[in-house]
Amino acid sequence: MPNENHIAFEKFDDHLRLARNEGVNDPEFDFRDWVISNRYQAWNVGYFEANLTKRYGANLRKLFPNALGIEDKRHGKSQHYMILGTIYKDPEKSHKGGVKTLQSFQTGDTLLLFEQGFLASTHSWSESFKVNDPGLGCLGYVYDDISYYFMADYPNRLIHRMNSNNELSDEEVSRARAVMARIVEQKISKYNSQPIVMPAMSDGYDDRVLVCDQAFADASTIYGKLTERDFEKMLLAAIRENPDSQILIKTHPDTHWEKGKRAGYFNHLEDVGRIRILRDPVNPYSLFNCVNKVYVGSSQMGLEALFAGKEVICFGAPFYAGWGLTDDRQTIPHRHRKRSLEEVFHYFYIWYTIYHVPNCVIPSSIEDAIDFIEQNRPVKMPIGAQNECDRPSVSVILPVYGVEKYIDQCLKSIRNQSLKEIEIITVNDCSLDGSQAIIDQHAAEDPRIRPIVLNKNAGQGFARNVGVESARGEYVFFLDSDDLFYDEHILKRTLQAANDDQSEMVRVQKVVFQDKTSHKSGKLDGNERYFQEQKIVPNSNKSAEILKSWHVWQFLYKRELLIKYDIKFKSGQWEERGFVCECYRHTNQITCLPLPGVAYRKRSDSTMSKVRTENDLAMFLTNIESVQKSMRGSAAEGFARYQMINALMLPQWWKTVQHVASKKGEANTLNRIAQAFGSPESGDDADLSDFPSLNLQRPRLLLALQAIYTSRWDILEIAADRKEIPQAEYLAEMLHNPQNDEERILQEALSLYARNELVATDRDAVLHSKTIEQKPRLLIHIGSTKTGSTFIQHFLEQNRAALLRDGVYVPEVGLFWQKTRPHKQAGHANFVPEAVHGKNNLKEHVDAAVSLMGDRIHTVILSSEAFFLNPNAIELARHFSDYDVEMVTYLRRQDDWANSQYAEFVAGGAVGRVDKSIEDWLETDQTRNRMDYYGRIKLWETVINKSKIHIGIYDREQLNDGDIISDFLMLTHLEKYADLPRPEAGKENQFPFGTAHVNLIRRLNKNDWSDRNAYFNFIEEAGRKVTELRELKKNISASKLNLLTNTQRSSIMLEVENTNKNLAIEFLGRQDGTLFAPVIPKNDDILDSISNDEFDAIMRANDKWAPKKKASNAQSLKRVKKKDNLEAELTNVTPFKVSDSLLFKTFSIISYPFLSRKKRKKLHEQPRKFFNDSRSSYLRATYSVIKWEKSKRSRDDESDGSLFPTHKTLVVKFIRLYGRKMSGQKLAKLNNSPDLFFSDMSGIGANTIRKVLMIERRWRS
Repeated sequence: MPNENHIAFEKFDDHLRLARNEGVNDPEFDFRDWVISNRYQAWNVGYFEANLTKRYGANLRKLFPNALGIEDKRHGKSQHYMILGTIYKDPEKSHKGGVKTLQSFQTGDTLLLFEQGFLASTHSWSESFKVNDPGLGCLGYVYDDISYYFMADYPNRLIHRMNSNNELSDEEVSRARAVMARIVEQKISKYNSQPIVMPAMSDGYDDRVLVCDQAFADASTIYGKLTERDFEKMLLAAIRENPDSQILIKTHPDTHWEKGKRAGYFNHLEDVGRIRILRDPVNPYSLFNCVNKVYVGSSQMGLEALFAGKEVICFGAPFYAGWGLTDDRQTIPHRHRKRSLEEVFHYFYIWYTIYHVPNCVIPSSIEDAIDFIEQNRPVKMPIGAQNECDRPSVSVILPVYGVEKYIDQCLKSIRNQSLKEIEIITVNDCSLDGSQAIIDQHAAEDPRIRPIVLNKNAGQGFARNVGVESARGEYVFFLDSDDLFYDEHILKRTLQAANDDQSEMVRVQKVVFQDKTSHKSGKLDGNERYFQEQKIVPNSNKSAEILKSWHVWQFLYKRELLIKYDIKFKSGQWEERGFVCECYRHTNQITCLPLPGVAYRKRSDSTMSKVRTENDLAMFLTNIESVQKSMRGSAAEGFARYQMINALMLPQWWKTVQHVASKKGEANTLNRIAQAFGSPESGDDADLSDFPSLNLQRPRLLLALQAIYTSRWDILEIAADRKEIPQAEYLAEMLHNPQNDEERILQEALSLYARNELVATDRDAVLHSKTIEQKPRLLIHIGSTKTGSTFIQHFLEQNRAALLRDGVYVPEVGLFWQKTRPHKQAGHANFVPEAVHGKNNLKEHVDAAVSLMGDRIHTVILSSEAFFLNPNAIELARHFSDYDVEMVTYLRRQDDWANSQYAEFVAGGAVGRVDKSIEDWLETDQTRNRMDYYGRIKLWETVINKSKIHIGIYDREQLNDGDIISDFLMLTHLEKYADLPRPEAGKENQFPFGTAHVNLIRRLNKNDWSDRNAYFNFIEEAGRKVTELRELKKNISASKLNLLTNTQRSSIMLEVENTNKNLAIEFLGRQDGTLFAPVIPKNDDILDSISNDEFDAIMRANDKWAPKKKASNAQSLKRVKKKDNLEAELTNVTPFKVSDSLLFKTFSIISYPFLSRKKRKKLHEQPRKFFNDSRSSYLRATYSVIKWEKSKRSRDDESDGSLFPTHKTLVVKFIRLYGRKMSGQKLAKLNNSPDLFFSDMSGIGANTIRKVLMIERRWRS
């Protein structure tokens, strides 16, 4: 050890001398930023592993995750070193960890010297070492590569910074001043386990001075230019300079905690005359309250005394001396300018010290460290500190009525708040129980409670108004007196957030717990899923997001906001929403904290659970009126309107509405409700995409609103009770020609509401329809996916009434849409299963409509993407065989279709989501069949005359006026309707993702999405958030969706070249055989990527909706660290692998002797390219068989799980091989719908073939 110490001392001393001589080239260099930027390096630390895991250094790895303890085998292999403590010539005094660490240190390596900061622990370093409790670990260290901060002759980074021209901003000065004030007020020191008590003082002295002792021969005294003689001079000076004052000598805290080990310079003294020795631990700020002056050598207590406004005399050379703040009794070296107290505080506590506080962001802020100390230090502020405040920070207002069982617990939760500068205003609303006696008892113990008793019952809304009028706090918090604060730090944290963000409102989370249970057993309210992260949201003029929050008692309000805009509660009950909305409208912004704030007690006898009366309805309508006035003209207006009509339609309110209508008349009741909702709007302009549950009710709520505006009580009852409407009445409403906007919007609302089972088929009309000889044209739009089909369907839906009045019937039944995403619809998809299974409910509804309309209908339109995806859709032609059936479709170039369709299946929220690679998806028979347009059209030709098949090409250059609606109407001879209004922007099926996004979501699709609606919500939220991010950052270009390589595109179009040519010639009369424009090669080198924010947004949406446990913090951190690697993976396409195929292996063995070395290499490294590049028909056939084997051995998600798929049987392959003389129509049916092919098969041997087919399917299942 002596030899090791000698080596370490030489290196330590050399480092100090060299660093001092070399100085600092750039005094403006921000050394703090350098430390933080290098925190992930492997650092050889002068701590033993036990200290890094369960003692005082337990928090260090939060900042330096790769810190290597001395026992670690890797210790010393890195070029980055970090030691704590001084190395002396005397081995007994040297820091053992530093000695060990410096053994491997070499000139040129990086060396950091670190020491605990002055807000170091909730207790003290010595206590932490004693109890081995990592919870007492250090909260922050200072770091320097020149010398320790206490080494006066070695100017370190701190001194260079303070000597530089660096100046603080006004914000930094204000922050330093505020934090200093908080430290003094809360009496926070380096040693926070010392009692916060005022020591008893001797009588007879008007003035006292404090003399601070230090540990004997400590490094801070040796390097602080202090000797034993200097401490003697200091005491004598204090006695001499203050002849009438009592001299208090405070021994160093370590002499108490480290008895026998850390003696001080004054430990041997005893009380004598006016000199008193204080040996017991005591908080330094308690001492400062007793003295006028403080004498120090180099103790940090001198700096803390400056914070407390005391005169400080320094006999040593501490870092805070020499700047013009202290009375210095020796020359302080290396000082070149003056500094203010705020500057000294900032540079040491905020810039020089780097904090790493548990459960906080790393690096942490000084405020985090103070919060942690306040919450966890073993001593609390004395009760005497809770005296009534002249200027409270927060006024907590409690309306009181009938809460005798709960008020005691509520008041305790407020009184126990760590924020003491509060007032508690209880407003007794003539409560008949013993609530006031409990309040008086608390008020006798705590002068911060200010009881108010009203003369007559006013209701809790007006009681709150009285409380606001009496409040003196800068902020106001409302709390119901049967609820309570979730923990003791809520007010402090909300106030801090308000000050930090300069927000006039701060929101906390709602926790729901059952009466007679602990509030800690409660769960977050369901709406809190929207407030899972800290964020600042704008007021309702700009956003409706905050309106997901309802309760008045979830917010801290700036009192000035309420006074300035005269915001008050408008009714005694049911008053919350109006008040909150008016605050939303006028506030500058709202900070949302993801912290459980208020514990809401669920009571069976609460106001919310009582039967609503006529008076309740009157107050509720006043509340609605207030909300509508507050939201008028804001971004949240539409949402607020829907939210309030949804509340009015709840059973408990609707029953009251019906009761009042029966007494006062339907017309009068409707007039009052219409008055509450204000003037009718010109349209349905509310964006509810952020609110899935409300969006689901949109058609019903819109119908209710329009029924109110048009005074249609019958329609309002239908909407409120979710009634079905008779078909004849529905058609009559649709045929009515609206006379004004209100009637038109009512008609549109009824069209959206009355769909599927909500329109009752007229059975008499069904019977009559059987007598109709000539039924109208039935136009089946098989919406080839990704060709504007959804937009066409929205056009037909929006104009259903106008089209019906002119003879075009778009059935309101058989419709499919995703419940949580109503804009994602598949048109009349439900007609197909009915046709396949031979049922007639939907067809009879159409028949009834034709019958009820007489001869006014000339065209019926059915439209769905499912008609294209499902080959069984041809059964519709047979199902409607008594109609004049025509078919219309749009075709898109197959490579573009595949690119978009795959993206839609993966990331568009498709019912049958896909998680396989695009290569595997392209190889499925189903995909290949869908790209065979000619086969599909020929299949339809088996049931419809060729002249009744209309084909459009989805290409802007080929569309009429470049518009899909205009082209569709022209193709179907309905051009006269081209002037009907088009759907608003956003109704088309917009896709927000690029290549990288799609590949990320494909991997997430492998999750167990057992809840289909949760999956749809995930896709919807991910797309919305990505779109918002791109709109927010306007410099971000639109996502590139290019999932196919040029080779893949060419391969796809080559495979369909002949069938496309046949289609163009046979069905479009294009003799040159050109169906689509040629493929234009894209730049394969340009890869789309995901930004950090987009990646996080998608993963947060996944975590929010995925039906599984959320990732732990460690897993989330691991995910973030691997993000770049994952992104790189997402932007590359995985090549098709065939090397596991038995046929490939066999081919490799047989062909090996006949291949050149170059071709052998190509075969094994690029097998797909080997076969695709070959001109040999033999090799191409071989590759087809290899792919067939792979397909056979792969899991096929789209196949029937009960029997082996028909299209993969040997029977089908045999018939394809030997049935080449079949007609094109039969061959198309075999390829596209083999089950239908065999079902329709007739003639000799048909039954035998079907039996053989079934035997093979069962045998191979």
